[in-house]
Amino acid sequence: MSSLTVSDLDKLTAMLGEKVDECLGMSMIYELCTEAKDWMQNKMGMNDVIEDEEEKKKRKEQEEEEERARQRAEGTPVTPETFAAWKEKFDKEMEEKMGKKVDENEHKLTGRKFFETRDVVEVEESSDEEEDSLDSFP
Repeated sequence: MSSLTVSDLDKLTAMLGEKVDECLGMSMIYELCTEAKDWMQNKMGMNDVIEDEEEKKKRKEQEEEEERARQRAEGTPVTPETFAAWKEKFDKEMEEKMGKKVDENEHKLTGRKFFETRDVVEVEESSDEEEDSLDSFP
């Protein structure tokens, strides 16, 4: 504060005194600090608050994050062209997937096939046993 004179400090004190009288009965520390800051900026010719690099970087990162969140919330707009492209890609994926599943399931034995083949095998075995038993019958 070396550039402030005694008369400047007296003016600041008087202005803050007026603000105290105006804000009497309220929480006023914020009001007083804001008033003093504004007066100092006007006195020094600094109308814009000078931000240091860290504050600028933090503010920029916060704005970018808010923008990304907004874009995620909006999503991709669906137009007939984008839907057609997605549908074509989806259909190809499903054809590939279903084609592979058919190949995988082709070698698997289903429940019905299992019982049908078991019945055939049992019938064949029982008929062989009947023939053997008939052959051994006197």
